[in-house]
Amino acid sequence: MKTLMLCCLLGFSSASFAGWFDNNENVLWQFRDQFVRIEAQESGSVPNQHPVKFAPDQIRHLLASLTVQRDTKLYPVFTETELKLISEPITKALSMARPEEDVSFAIVGMHPGLLTNENRVVTGRIFFQQQQLQVVFGLLHEEINEKQDRRLYPFTLGSRSGSLESTKWKLQTSAGQVLVAERPDWIALTPKTVLAQVVSAQLLKPEQVARETAQVRQETTRLNSEQKQLLENTSRLQQEVSQLKQEVTTLKQAPVAPIAKKAVAPAPAVNAATSSVEQRLLTLQQLRDKQLITEQEYQQRRLKILDSL
Repeated sequence: MKTLMLCCLLGFSSASFAGWFDNNENVLWQFRDQFVRIEAQESGSVPNQHPVKFAPDQIRHLLASLTVQRDTKLYPVFTETELKLISEPITKALSMARPEEDVSFAIVGMHPGLLTNENRVVTGRIFFQQQQLQVVFGLLHEEINEKQDRRLYPFTLGSRSGSLESTKWKLQTSAGQVLVAERPDWIALTPKTVLAQVVSAQLLKPEQVARETAQVRQETTRLNSEQKQLLENTSRLQQEVSQLKQEVTTLKQAPVAPIAKKAVAPAPAVNAATSSVEQRLLTLQQLRDKQLITEQEYQQRRLKILDSL
């Protein structure tokens, strides 16, 4: 009674305190403020096609295909760690839920923040309707106030009635995915189409495998040939270097031959006798020119000098 009075005084709806009164059988997984649980549909909702059976790997692949645009950038909605934690309990919850029930979840993981990765929360409700797995998100990569008591401030789940006014992100679609009523927070997945895309991405067709294998073999053969040629060139260069070193060593050890000086031909010896005769004739001529001797005397003595040769 006191609890109900407190709720009324604080102005919280009974839905805000749903987690306080959950039957333990409806909580498939819980860790601190995180959970996967079965809860009643919103009032006036079309009944779901529950229970429905999936394999945990199928749920993991379906959720892993979801992406969101935040601030012009594209991010996966869930991290691998988050998918490992919630895939199995969501699978089990879908197999247990009744047509008037949804599966709700809240999961915290490391997502890109302003400067680095931060702990951020993703919440929503999942249900199977019109042969589609549908997810309505409430909070997506939302910052967490660790000081808040979740009993008083529970995480906001997605709602069929409309998206949150604070939504600044938009889910992106690919093959087998469509936004319900063009809302940025509500997406419907056709399991067969989405899972087929996953399989085709993971498995290559036989002809493609054969083609890529042949390309790998051809590239390997080319690389082996180039490696062989490179080894041969290296060996040849090593031999040439070794030969050059040997030639340098030989040149260093060889004696240096002395530089031959050019022989200078001796000047021809002057005939002393010839030089004396010439001198005597010049002297005789000078005496005549000075008229110290007569022409007759000059001729006589000249003959005598020449006779002496």
